[in-house]
Amino acid sequence: MNKVHLPKQLMLILFLLIAGCTAQSQILTEGFEGGTFPPAGWLNIHTAGDDPDALWETATTGADGGQDANGAPFTVDPHSGTGMAQFRSYDFLWENASALTSTSVDLTTPGSKTVSFWMYRDNAFPNSADSVSVYINTTAGLTGATLVGVVHRFKGLSPIVTGADGWYRYSLVVPGGFTTATNYFTFLAVSDYGNNMFIDDISVEEFGACTGMPSAGIITGPLNVCSGTQVILENTGATDADGMTYQWQSSPTGSGSWSNILG
Repeated sequence: MNKVHLPKQLMLILFLLIAGCTAQSQILTEGFEGGTFPPAGWLNIHTAGDDPDALWETATTGADGGQDANGAPFTVDPHSGTGMAQFRSYDFLWENASALTSTSVDLTTPGSKTVSFWMYRDNAFPNSADSVSVYINTTAGLTGATLVGVVHRFKGLSPIVTGADGWYRYSLVVPGGFTTATNYFTFLAVSDYGNNMFIDDISVEEFGACTGMPSAGIITGPLNVCSGTQVILENTGATDADGMTYQWQSSPTGSGSWSNILG
């Protein structure tokens, strides 16, 4: 039985929203905290350009980011923990590239999959299209790999963001054709001589397929609430399963915009 205590509100009509059943689980995580780089089982290979030292590297707190939009130097801290991966586009000339490839990932379980990571993005060097491209392949390399998505360092390039310089999380849907036990994800950094690039907290997650029709149950209690009073509404008979969540929402008129009831 789900109960909600309502605040003072006139003519409150309640709506119960089933957010969905997800059965989410992580099948790969990497936060670059292990002290060795690349992490055990990963590959780090220079793939293009004249500088063979243009590779992904490990970085910790206070890493050199390059110059901000005003020309002042700035530093970058890991998104979490003490480690992150960096590619020094600020030092590596145009077209140098490095491929950081994961250990093998089993994608045989049913349901959709995503590959997620955090990337530091800034607003300097707008003419430099430094980027990190994510690929998936059934072998540990780029030959025959499928592009999953691209994130540019400069915030004015895709995907465009207007917030402050800093960490942003990107979740990319894994193409449905990859359902075997052996798969690899590659993060290809390409320099366009802009600021350094940083990624952290990589994860591959699966969302188990839902079966059957969820039931929202029956809501009992008064529909109208007078100002200055409280009421308890109860929901009975709602489907209860792992990964299923509920959210109470309210609207002053029962139509138009609905807002979540906190707690």
